[in-house]
Amino acid sequence: MVANPAMNVVPISKGEAAALSLAKVYKGIIASNNIKYILYYVEMIILSI
Repeated sequence: MVANPAMNVVPISKGEAAALSLAKVYKGIIASNNIKYILYYVEMIILSI
């Protein structure tokens, strides 16, 4: 799990982190049925959703 407990952020799995990383590198698109869990990370790395 990836998270910063001090910031009260929901942890994401290694798979979600990998998908975000690949989308960032290859300018890809992320589709999620739990957008509230990844939105913080998406905004943090400035991806388009």
